[in-house]
Amino acid sequence: MRIALILISFLLYCRQTPEKITLRTISGDSIVVTEDIIYYNNSPISDKIDGIIYKSNYNRLIEQSGIILLFLEVDDRPSYNKLKAFKLTKQKANELVECVYNDKTQGIGPAPFTDMDKDGKIE
Repeated sequence: MRIALILISFLLYCRQTPEKITLRTISGDSIVVTEDIIYYNNSPISDKIDGIIYKSNYNRLIEQSGIILLFLEVDDRPSYNKLKAFKLTKQKANELVECVYNDKTQGIGPAPFTDMDKDGKIE
């Protein structure tokens, strides 16, 4: 009985994999988002970011003229989800902007630049 309990516990432990986003820069540097923290070559460069949606189609890395931008979708229930943009360096992830968006998965709402969810913020 004890062996069965240990085996079941081990199998459950093995099935729990942390959510993770793994991206590579043009120069080969590794950008990983896991446990709500951004890592640059395995070094943490951000504070905890609550509500990251790891399986979002909007999470992406864009590089241009030596600047690295990371876009993450964040759950903001009961309001619409948000996109956060970060400028990444080897030492720090600076949040540049946070914006609310409305797509088919969240229901097509009123025209942009209105207060769609009545929280006082213009979308």
